Amino acid sequence: MFIGATDGGTAGDVSRLQQFLADDETIYPEGFITGFFGQATLSALQRFQEQNSIASAGSPGHGFVGPMTRAALERGCGGAGLAGQLGANLKKPGNFVGNRPPQTQPQSWGGPEFPFTNAKTRPGATRAPKTAPLPVRPGTPGVSSTFNPSNFTTEITNRYLTLTPGMKLVYETKTASSTERTEILIPGETRVVKGVTTLVYRDRVWLDGALVEDTKDYLAQDRNGNVWYFGEDVNNYEDGQVADHDGSWRAGQNGAQPGIWMKANPQVGDTYAQENYPGVAEDKAEVLSISETVTVPYGTFQSCLKTYDTTPLDPDAREHKYYCPGVGAEILAVDLVSKERSELVSAEIGVTGNPPFETGPVGGSGGSGSNSGEGNGQGNGEDDDDDQAGLPSSSNLASASTSGSSLYSAVAKIILAILLPSYGR
Repeated sequence: MFIGATDGGTAGDVSRLQQFLADDETIYPEGFITGFFGQATLSALQRFQEQNSIASAGSPGHGFVGPMTRAALERGCGGAGLAGQLGANLKKPGNFVGNRPPQTQPQSWGGPEFPFTNAKTRPGATRAPKTAPLPVRPGTPGVSSTFNPSNFTTEITNRYLTLTPGMKLVYETKTASSTERTEILIPGETRVVKGVTTLVYRDRVWLDGALVEDTKDYLAQDRNGNVWYFGEDVNNYEDGQVADHDGSWRAGQNGAQPGIWMKANPQVGDTYAQENYPGVAEDKAEVLSISETVTVPYGTFQSCLKTYDTTPLDPDAREHKYYCPGVGAEILAVDLVSKERSELVSAEIGVTGNPPFETGPVGGSGGSGSNSGEGNGQGNGEDDDDDQAGLPSSSNLASASTSGSSLYSAVAKIILAILLPSYGR
C-alpha cells in the first residue's frame, strides 16, 4: 500500500489498517475510516512505529511496513484479526505502506484523508472482487472525539449531491399491486449533531397514498467536498399513526459515528460506510462505475455514478443506485432482489414550506405534531450529543408547538415520555 491507495486496489486493506490505528486516538486522532490512504493514515502509521520503538523520524523504515511493523500489528491483534487479513498487501516481499516516488503522488493533498480531482494518478482504480460488505470491528470509531466541527458547512455542492434549500425531488416505484411515492425536500432547516451544524434532508414515503415513513437525515459537507451523514430521526407510520422510530440514530450517541454519504471524488472500487451505528444502521456502498448513462421519467443523464449498496443487517437489502451530475442527486435505485425501480419523476426548486414533523411518542397522529422546536426552517442550535438515539430531547418536547391542542395535551406528552419504557423506540 502507498499514499493514494484505496480499498478497491487492496481488497479492503486500507480500511482495515485505518480501523486498527483508529483504536488509539493518540496514534490516529482524526479517526477517518475512508478506504483511502492519505497523509493522515501515513502519519498515524509513523506514530504507531514511534510508540512501539520500531522507527523514528528520519530513519529509513519510518512510514514503511517491514517485518518489525508487521509483527507489532499482529501483536496488537492478538496474533490474528487485522494483521492476519493483510497478507495480500502487507506481507508480500517488496510491498509496503508509506511514500511512493514523487511521480505517483498527487500534486497537492488539499486535506488529510480523501481522494481529490487533482491527483496525477489514481492507483487501485479497478474494481475489487465482490466480497461481503466491508467489515467494521465492534467498538471501532468512524471518527474520533477530536472531529473538528469547523471543517464542515451546510452548503452541499458535491457534483453528485448538490442540495439547495427549496429543492424538491419526487420518485415513484411501481409494482404489480402498489405504487410507492417518495418526496425529498430540502427545507433549509438545520440541526447541530456532534457539534456540527447539519442540513436537514427530509425524506417522506407514501404507499398507495398512505404515509408510511417520515425521516429527517442530517448532512454536512467537509472542506474537501465529501458529504458526511450524521444520522437520522425516523417516524414509521401505520394506519396514520407513528408506530415506531426504528432506524433512528445520531452521531455522538450510544457509540454511533458519522458515515460518508458521498465522496468528493469517488472512484471505481472505492468502498465506504454510509452509516456507522453497529447493530442499528450499517449501510455501506461500493463504487462500480462513474460513466453510466441512465434514463428515468425525468430525463436521460450521462457520466453517472453507480454504487452497490448493502447492509450486513439485512442480506437481502441489495441495491444499485445512480447519481448524476446533471441533477446533483440520486435519480434511480434498483432493488437487486425484487427488481423494482425507484425512479426520479420530477425536480423543483424554490419550494417553500416544511410540513410538521411528529416528535411525540408512538401512537401520535400523523400529520399533526411540531417541528422539533426548529420553527421557521431553522434548527434549535443545540447539540444533540446527549439525547438518546432516535428520541426527541426534553427541550424539544418542552418547546413543541401546542397549536390546535390544549396545554394539557402538551403536559401529557411529557408524562408519557417519563412513564412509557417503550417511548421513542
